[in-house]
Amino acid sequence: MPRIKFSDKYGFTSPREVFQIEEIDTPLKNRLWNIFKNTFIDTLETKYDWDHYIPKNQNDKKFIVTIYDEFLKENIDPLTFSRETLRNNLKSIYFTLP
Repeated sequence: MPRIKFSDKYGFTSPREVFQIEEIDTPLKNRLWNIFKNTFIDTLETKYDWDHYIPKNQNDKKFIVTIYDEFLKENIDPLTFSRETLRNNLKSIYFTLP
């Protein structure tokens, strides 16, 4: 049995009546970004967090290259930038996706 939210149960909000297939609403988009940021971006291990993004291990570098190359179809040359720049760049791309 699906869990009913407190706010839905007491009539403060209405439960969602349709699945989000063709597009997603802002709350879902925000939650997906937060999960991605907390799980992947914030856990990247770098040699110098305050300077440039230099991956400590090859898995982190491969992950970033895969996102830029295979998912975003972007140039992978500028991979030496700060973690904040990486986060901001991916965030701006993500929030412009349909």
